Amino acid sequence: MLASTSANHSWDTSRSPFASMIGTNYVPTSSELNQLQELLAPFHNELLRLDSEIHHFRTILDGLLQEKQKVERYIEAHKALMSPVQQLPSETLSEIFKWCLPVDPSYAVRNIYQAPLVLTTICRAWRRTAINTPALWSSLHVYLPPHLSKDRCSRRMNGIRRWLKRSGSLPLSISFHGSTTLTSEASIPCYPDENMELMINTLMQFSHRFSDLFLSLSPTDFSAFCMLAPTDLPLLRSLQVRDEDLHRGKIRNLGPEAGEMHNSNFSTLLSRIPSLKQLKMYKFPVAGEKYSSLPCNWKNITKLEILATLDPDQVLTILSSTPKMESVTLSIGLSTPHIFRDLHVIHLSHLNEMKLTFLRLFTQASTTMHRPDIVSAFESEITSIFDCIQCTTTLHSFRFLCHHILLSRLPFIGLPLHALETLELTMPMTAEMMAECISKTPSLVNFQLTDLDDVSTGPQLHADPLQELYLVRLTPSSTNPTPSWWPKLQNIRILSRLMSPYAYRYDSVFSPTTLTTFIKARSEKYIPRLKSCDILFRQRPAFSAGELEILRNLKKDVGLKLRLNGARCPSVWEFGPDSPDTGLVEPPNVSKLSDMECVFGTDIIV
Repeated sequence: MLASTSANHSWDTSRSPFASMIGTNYVPTSSELNQLQELLAPFHNELLRLDSEIHHFRTILDGLLQEKQKVERYIEAHKALMSPVQQLPSETLSEIFKWCLPVDPSYAVRNIYQAPLVLTTICRAWRRTAINTPALWSSLHVYLPPHLSKDRCSRRMNGIRRWLKRSGSLPLSISFHGSTTLTSEASIPCYPDENMELMINTLMQFSHRFSDLFLSLSPTDFSAFCMLAPTDLPLLRSLQVRDEDLHRGKIRNLGPEAGEMHNSNFSTLLSRIPSLKQLKMYKFPVAGEKYSSLPCNWKNITKLEILATLDPDQVLTILSSTPKMESVTLSIGLSTPHIFRDLHVIHLSHLNEMKLTFLRLFTQASTTMHRPDIVSAFESEITSIFDCIQCTTTLHSFRFLCHHILLSRLPFIGLPLHALETLELTMPMTAEMMAECISKTPSLVNFQLTDLDDVSTGPQLHADPLQELYLVRLTPSSTNPTPSWWPKLQNIRILSRLMSPYAYRYDSVFSPTTLTTFIKARSEKYIPRLKSCDILFRQRPAFSAGELEILRNLKKDVGLKLRLNGARCPSVWEFGPDSPDTGLVEPPNVSKLSDMECVFGTDIIV
């Protein structure tokens, strides 16, 4: 018979009469089963006693926790009255609210979870302050889908009126987007014409205060907007227009009459904006691509973006008509070598930001597209365009893109680049051009090179532009404490966007050790520190385990934004309609790749 248990029992199984059998596959006899039941009976009683005590103390603990929560709620209810925010004057609170507005995109939306609407849901005082702050309601994005019922459209228009009336007399920033009817399902009822006219009329009640206007409409809706617009938009300074059909990828043929009407309406709208300073045209066709002939008050334009391909003469005409230009983004198409006649100097005394894209349009036979004389003629044409531009002020941001043209020198080197802070290049580039680029931009802070290996430029041997010696000169050291090359550099991106498998045959000309030393030296102690570094290699370099650890620690300890990727080598060198894996492997969709990805796959290094 087992002795009674005590509170200080060790519960040691080694002291059990059945210790030698515990943990084995031994099968107890009937007699031993009775002994086991007799052995465990007092232990079951002890377990019940412990459960009872646990339940008792848990009940006490739950009661104490409930009392604690009551005390905390009581304290918090009174502490809210002591909150510093409660002591802020409404004028100060109003200024804080303004910093809650969206920045990019800059148009406020009708979303209860975003400013300014979310500010009206916190408390009565905040709602009153928000509603009485006109600056919170001076911006609005309006979208009108084609399937909106008349009743819902009416409610939306009432909400828009209330919103804009709260802005008082402030200038308005309006984004008005329609929907292309070309995407509507036949089973969905559409009310585009009626609702669109009602919505336009609602907005036109405030047109005298339009300062910033972004229109993304189908040609039909755009015509309706122009016809219902007033004869004068006196405060309008910034206009963005976009063809919603083209934006949605819908191809349609307006016909000559409809197309002429569309251009006439846009010209009429431009003529009603005497104070226009900023114009952006995105996927917005103009008859004959004659953008320079638009009745725009060009001499007042300070910012221009035309996202369409213009011929060189149009570009020069536009630039010569905009002496106050501060920022310009244009795309220039080159089809045949162009000979300029009577070139004159274009003075842009206010220009500080420029983005020019040169695109070769292939109209000649493929046998002549790589002829040295033709390539040289295109290079001379690009250089002539830059030679015409005279900037009396220094550029702060310059972006140059050159597709399907292999340059032997930098055509823009005559621009005032000594104070340039941001430089982005998308082009095939040689090491010599890279060295010249670095030497001409001593104040650079941000640099990006998308080094294209484009088969359309011909079968050129193309080595990495960033040489080992260049990295050494960019690296601070005991003998080079302040690098003479790019001493202010904080962000650098070198991207080898390779489209041809043959480019994988060429190795990088700088070692992983040199690159690691550069990144470490620039991001640890050197001032200003390197903030970000993105490099997409032609093929994965052989970093050592120690170098990879250093780079990963820089991301973790210093906060460096670092991404190093390597392009994967394709499985076969020959490509075409009869390659071994045709039909089995889908070709990559280049448009869906990020700028840190390659056509044939990408290895993430860091």
